Amino acid sequence: MFNSQASVSVYRADGRYLVSMFLHGQLAIDSPQFEIEGTHDTVLGEQIQRELDTLWDIGRDVDLGDWNRSIDMIRF
Repeated sequence: MFNSQASVSVYRADGRYLVSMFLHGQLAIDSPQFEIEGTHDTVLGEQIQRELDTLWDIGRDVDLGDWNRSIDMIRF
């Protein structure tokens, strides 16, 4: 169950991250966006990569044909 919106959006292209912040009460297009060059060359780059790794580890496949059953089978 979610009671808040995601705070960061990350896109990775090769060795670069494009990071956007979604601040409450503000449109995403008006929020800060920045680029991090190097996936392991900076502290922030390493932290962003760890966060992406965590999200991939906790993510689960969902059968879009029967998404209700798929979600019910996921153990939180």
